[in-house]
Amino acid sequence: ERDSEGLYHGLIEANRIVKELSGNELQPTIGNLAIKYFQSRIPDGVECWKSPEGLRDVLYAQLKRGGYCWAQKQYHGPVWKYDLNQAYAAAMRDAALPQGNCARTDKYELGFPAVYKVVMSRAVESLIPFYYRTVDKNLGYFTCGAECETWVTSSEYDHLIADHWTVEIEDGYVWDKSFNMSDMVNDLEKLRFTDPQGSSGPLGTMVKMIGNNAYGKTLEQLEGVDLVFARQCPPEYIPYMPENKDMDFVFCKFNEPLKRVYHQPQIGVFITAHVRILVREAALKYPENFVYADTDCVVFDCPVTHLHIDPRQYGAWKQ
Repeated sequence: ERDSEGLYHGLIEANRIVKELSGNELQPTIGNLAIKYFQSRIPDGVECWKSPEGLRDVLYAQLKRGGYCWAQKQYHGPVWKYDLNQAYAAAMRDAALPQGNCARTDKYELGFPAVYKVVMSRAVESLIPFYYRTVDKNLGYFTCGAECETWVTSSEYDHLIADHWTVEIEDGYVWDKSFNMSDMVNDLEKLRFTDPQGSSGPLGTMVKMIGNNAYGKTLEQLEGVDLVFARQCPPEYIPYMPENKDMDFVFCKFNEPLKRVYHQPQIGVFITAHVRILVREAALKYPENFVYADTDCVVFDCPVTHLHIDPRQYGAWKQ
């Protein structure tokens, strides 16, 4: 009984915080809540249109790479681990996100957000690999310099060129404008670290969850599967999992995939690419001492001095 009462008061407080922060009530999932907040904070004048059909397939395949894990070497001994503070929230502020009209291109477009189909290689192999997905089968691989064909964002292209890779553009798409979510992220950062109850208090926790999840639904794909629970199979439905007796009363119907206005994968892929670049750049400074990386952290076998350490700043590193 006390657990239920505590849960009730916790939800009431969470709803109060969310409503003051975003103007919305609590939603069934944090993703639903976060994308509503994200949409409400998009700067005036930003126009995000549905991507061309051919590009959309690539955005949901080769360019939708997310984070990765990489163990550089077998190692036994002390390690120094560094984490990006609120990496994806910071990326919404620091990355140039595509907006406006999108057009086909076959050359590098300086100063504009773009995605390119490329053939890339490095004459002298790097000690730090680059994560990519193949054009033909969309399989994930790492390369330290061996030639490969893939799709990259313009930010990844710039990163590779700076790291002395040879990158030949075969095809691409470019947007005529960019934007960022700096006002939203600045507000979240300030709220989290000025809360009297601390960054892990109720407000700080809700702010952290919204910041971490705000971009995720831009990459969402809904299959359009309807599920019903019924004594008998309704017309036009079929058994959902006929091989499982526990699912005897669950039936499904397949519809067209559901579309939402916030399904803008070009935004999500630039955010995740930004974090991957930061992680790889951190490892490149001390390649001989680099041990491991995943998503938003790097591990070395000695202390390093090239990382900006500030546990209260989004996008800085913390130990």
